Amino acid sequence: MNWNITAPNFVEKINSPKSFYLTEFSAGATKALNDRINEAIELGQPIFSISIETPGGNVSSLTAILSILSSARNKGLQIATICAGEACSAGALVFCFGDNGLRFMGEHATLMVHGFQAGQYPGRATEQKEYFDRVVKQETEVFEVISTHMKGAKKKHWLKSELGKRKDIDWYLNATEAIECGVASHIGLPTFSLKLTPEISIEL
Repeated sequence: MNWNITAPNFVEKINSPKSFYLTEFSAGATKALNDRINEAIELGQPIFSISIETPGGNVSSLTAILSILSSARNKGLQIATICAGEACSAGALVFCFGDNGLRFMGEHATLMVHGFQAGQYPGRATEQKEYFDRVVKQETEVFEVISTHMKGAKKKHWLKSELGKRKDIDWYLNATEAIECGVASHIGLPTFSLKLTPEISIEL
């Protein structure tokens, strides 16, 4: 009798699951995240975790990251987001974009959400208006994507509404508050375990 042992790519090529630690929003960080996610997909990894510790960052990197995560999810990869300390602004939105049931906050962690901030834009008044209109449009689109992901299509204005209740003042949530409003799924930092089950077949 001959034994044919076939190990999945995940076992053959790596010793631990791929993951990512997000501390900044930049072209370099976005590329590194995309590369790491592609490796996870190639290896057949079922869950990809992103630990977030950041004061926030620029909108273009945020929208790129949301697109990367959407694409990965469409390919069957589950996204877990983890906040042990503080995830603010764009970082909080990435946290919210983790899969439902896979958003983890440390017991003393904090999230902060606020509306998009528009910087100074030189130029004619018409150019400035076009710039600010674009910022408002981006904010609406991103908030609807996040709200639909967390709350369902019927509540696509949920996040905008919550900020409106607070007169657009920075919205801080501790772990308990995040659980109560459905932003976080669990209080506590997860440990991911990989269990390998052998399959045996007999061929003549």
